[in-house]
Amino acid sequence: MRKIFLAVAAMAMLATACTKDVVGNESLVSFSVSSPELATRYGEGSEATDLYYAFYEVKNDGKLSILSDLSATTEDKAETLVGGKATINVSLVDGRNYAAIFWAQADGAPYTIDWATQKMSYDANATLTVNNEDYDAFYAYYPVSTEKTHKVSLTRPFAQINIATAEEDYENAKKAGLTATQTKVVVKGVCKSFDLVNGKVAADEQSELTFD
Repeated sequence: MRKIFLAVAAMAMLATACTKDVVGNESLVSFSVSSPELATRYGEGSEATDLYYAFYEVKNDGKLSILSDLSATTEDKAETLVGGKATINVSLVDGRNYAAIFWAQADGAPYTIDWATQKMSYDANATLTVNNEDYDAFYAYYPVSTEKTHKVSLTRPFAQINIATAEEDYENAKKAGLTATQTKVVVKGVCKSFDLVNGKVAADEQSELTFD
């Protein structure tokens, strides 16, 4: 009886091990990523061509677990948006829940993405200037469905601030002998981080930014 019991136990363990090895079939899934078509004006996003991305497995509790082997989160792995478009092909296991985050920016833009926590922050110590299109960026959080082809439209997470001086005021200043050689713009109450999943900013973490 003991030999039979041990044999049954061994067979049960073997069956369990075999079950764990079954991970499902992998399928090639294609993502067509594009930045929005913007009107011809300043800040049309033409410099935001470095496309970073990360794929995640969505756990039963809703938390995201990054899949490092399917992600391009470093500069040497970034894709390039050509004409505002790029195509990314990855192999995903059928029957699992996935999500992806895409982020496009200009080379050297003062942003840092924490891909593990899905947070974007900026370098508050960077020397910032106005009228700098290198600060433009686009992003998307994308829950992956069971389709094999996907169209991902990036959106801009930032607002553009336009500062204008009335021509009459400018002419009156010149007549009064005032010539501006340098200006600064101070923006207060700037949130330090941005959640790339739910789109919320960290309102309790604010700073002051000065633009030359």
